[in-house]
Formats: sequence, structure tokens, C-alpha cells
Amino acid sequence: MDVTSRIPKWWIIVRGVLVVLGVLALVVLLMLYLMGTFHPKIDPQAEPAATGRPLSGAQVVAVEAITVPVEETAVGSIQPVHRVDIASKLLAKVRVIDIRAGQ
Repeated sequence: MDVTSRIPKWWIIVRGVLVVLGVLALVVLLMLYLMGTFHPKIDPQAEPAATGRPLSGAQVVAVEAITVPVEETAVGSIQPVHRVDIASKLLAKVRVIDIRAGQ
């Protein structure tokens, strides 16, 4: 007779369920530990521990909001939206092109 044949089938199922529940309980306890459940918390009504150092002879100045211009730099090349090829239809030199920048 085999050893597994002597163990009742219901016990194998119960043991499997207990193993799954044990692993699940360990995962839940680990998550609770990582969330800080088992560490002492600070009381909301507690007074702050440190109040800072006293100002001895320091000049106190009021704070003012000012607008500062923003300047950004970038590396790259500028390319036109539309490209225009200017060429002479005649086989001669182009002396003057009557256009302005931005046209």
C-alpha cells in the first residue's frame, strides 16, 4: 500500500486550503507592515517638538510677489513652414529679388 492512499482525500483538500490561507495571511501581514500599521503614529493633537531657533538681531523683511520673465534655451535648427526655390527662368544673373523677410 502507498502512503498517499492511506491519507483521506478530505485531509489533502483541507491541507491545501490551509496552505493557501497561510500564504494569504503572510502576504496581508507583510502589506500591513509595509503600510506602517505596526509602528507608533504621531498624535494629531500633540504639540510640535521643535519651535525653531529664536531670531536674535535678524532683520525681518516682508515677502513680495514679483513677476520674473521666463527664458528658455534649446538646441536645434529652425526650418521654414513652406519652402520656396527661387531660380531664374532665363540664363542670366539675378540682380535683385524684391521680397522682404517673412513673406
